[in-house]
Amino acid sequence: MNNYSNILFPEIINEAFPVLDGASYVRQLASLVPLCPDTAFHLFADENGCFFTLVMTDYPDPTSQSTELKQISGEYEFEFTHLIKPYANDKHIAICENDEMNEQFSVPGPNSYYHYYLAVVNMNITHHLVTAIRTNDLSAYQRIRYPAIPDGELVRFVGEDFSNVDFDQFVMGFFAFENCNLDGAKHIYGQPIYFKDSSVRNVDFRSVKVIIEAENCDFRGMKYDDETKFVYGSGKLAVQSRFVDCKFDDEAREFLGRQGVLSMHSERSKMR
Repeated sequence: MNNYSNILFPEIINEAFPVLDGASYVRQLASLVPLCPDTAFHLFADENGCFFTLVMTDYPDPTSQSTELKQISGEYEFEFTHLIKPYANDKHIAICENDEMNEQFSVPGPNSYYHYYLAVVNMNITHHLVTAIRTNDLSAYQRIRYPAIPDGELVRFVGEDFSNVDFDQFVMGFFAFENCNLDGAKHIYGQPIYFKDSSVRNVDFRSVKVIIEAENCDFRGMKYDDETKFVYGSGKLAVQSRFVDCKFDDEAREFLGRQGVLSMHSERSKMR
């Protein structure tokens, strides 16, 4: 490991967790209030942007210590995704409470009562992405998103306000909005984009090509023109947008119908 800290880790750490070879030390995190068990978290990052935390504790308890890390890591909200099995670099262990762990997941420190174990962690970066998009800061968005969320994986937003945001710089394929406000937004494009229980009123779809999967959303007042496409391709290979239980102006619904877009009501909606 590239050890830029003032902490000298015992040699057993390199032996037990060779995945840290080449990883850079970031910082130490610990609660300001002494807790039982006595625990410190040492954060590492590898060249691919993956984060690890080496947990040093007198009582290994992954479930509670993941919660503790999330609480003390502030806006980043680091939490465990899985553990790395000692001496088996590519073996993952699911997170459980100590007495429910079926595999040896920690190693004892020499000449101390501490035990060490290694967890892969992720951080809650959604609110940082929201800020970057709202301020139209593409470089910050790319720096925050990659490689934590690679292309092709969902970028999920829940309960966020994107009203009047210009998405022109951001390719929105695999964006998912749930209970969000996108009123007045423009340049929404890409495929697929998911909307659920969201307000998408007065959105500017002019001159864009987009595939949308939407459920229970309000699209009234949307703007469009002859270049607006909600379908990719043609014939049997066509990929169509689909709207379920969504609200439109009459003219917009006719426009979608002419393109072959699917607009329907769910069985639950029909029974109301």
